[in-house]
Order: sequence, then structure tokens, then C-alpha cells
Amino acid sequence: MDKATVTETIDVNASLDKAWALVGDFGGLVGWFPAVTESIVEGSGVGALRHLTMPDGNQLTERQQARDDAARCYEYVVIAGALPCTDYRSRLAVSPAGSGARITWTAEFVPLPDAPVDAVAFISSIYQSGLAGAKAVLDGQ
Repeated sequence: MDKATVTETIDVNASLDKAWALVGDFGGLVGWFPAVTESIVEGSGVGALRHLTMPDGNQLTERQQARDDAARCYEYVVIAGALPCTDYRSRLAVSPAGSGARITWTAEFVPLPDAPVDAVAFISSIYQSGLAGAKAVLDGQ
């Protein structure tokens, strides 16, 4: 099956540095991402592992594959856990947008044909929820 791509963006009323401090913290998802109730990180920088627990008890393990703090972006892959796709690779980035910042979350993956949910719609909705959470935190500062 062909790879699918999902890209979601949101503009926030925060400086680039504030936006990156929030979403660029590889272990800090609990502070803004409602789909994560626990985040435990092993290591730091490229190669760090992030063990995530969701509200329903499901768990994912992700590995940071690339990081560029100057460019305000990092990439990660899912190495364990149940998703409606395989070969999942994601990039989270912060860029200028007017007087604030734009957060862009992109994923590439291969949808599983027999998954109980549509992988593209599922990832898109998770990203939209996460970005809305980041915006709520950043716009409230």
C-alpha cells in the first residue's frame, strides 16, 4: 500500500521561542496534548525514547530520529504500540506566522488495510486535537 501523508497546522499568539519551548520538549506532551496522560523519556536528543500512555491505557514508544533546535523542528518514529498504520514517521516544527508562530505537524505512514479506523482521518484528528491543546496553552500566556 502507498504511503499517506497528513499535515495539520495552527497559528498561535506566542513568540517562536515560547511555541518551541512548549512543543519542542520531546517529553512534554502531557502539558498540551490531550491524547497523552503520561510521558516518560529515556535519554536525550536524537535516539531518545518516549513512552506514552493514552487515556484508554494504550501505549506507544517513539524514538527521536532528528532534531534541529535552531530550525525549531524534530522528527520521530513509532517503534512500538498499536496504530492503524505502519512505517509511521512524524515531524513537528515551529515557524514564523505574522506576529506569532505556526506549528506544523506532519506524518508519513502506510495505512493498514484492515484497521478498524481510517488511518488518515485518525492521525489528522489526533493532530488537530493536539494542536488545539498547544494553542490553548500558548494563547493563554
